[in-house]
Amino acid sequence: AALGAAELSALTLIGGPATASGGDWAYAQFFAGSLFGRLALAAMFLPALCDGSDLTCYGWLRRRFGSWTGRTAAVLFCATKVAGSALRLFAAAVAASVLTGLGAGWWAILLCAMAAAYIGYGGFRAVVWAGVWQLALVLAVIVAMTVYLLSQTPQHIHGTLRLAQEGQRLSFWHGAPGWEDAYFWRRW
Repeated sequence: AALGAAELSALTLIGGPATASGGDWAYAQFFAGSLFGRLALAAMFLPALCDGSDLTCYGWLRRRFGSWTGRTAAVLFCATKVAGSALRLFAAAVAASVLTGLGAGWWAILLCAMAAAYIGYGGFRAVVWAGVWQLALVLAVIVAMTVYLLSQTPQHIHGTLRLAQEGQRLSFWHGAPGWEDAYFWRRW
């Protein structure tokens, strides 16, 4: 739950609809690919870890492919986690700065201090439960907003789906990026 809550951060909830409104449901491919990737990794690593010889997937990689591979995977994991957390912290600090007028640097320090106090006081259990509640709240808001928006549409869900189909907004799957597609290059 904590992992799911972290992925559904404010950046996802702000950027996802903005990206989707410029096209169709192709943005959802990321989440489907993430789920399938996790299932594939679980199918590959869990049986290897269940025999008890390795405590982590990095130990398994080290034993199977050499110490360089295990260390590289661990460093890449840590680097991407730190970069992702830093980006989420920066986004929250900028948003709080815009709302209050206090500088983003001060907000980053304040948010770090609050997180350290929260984790120090409540421990891992508090972090897990906060993730569970955050995910539940995000999903409840998504459902409530969907119901509200559909109730505000004159023809409810049928009219909304018809309009989306006419505007070619219901496409979910896109294969390889269209290198000749100008929209692909505008995003970068």
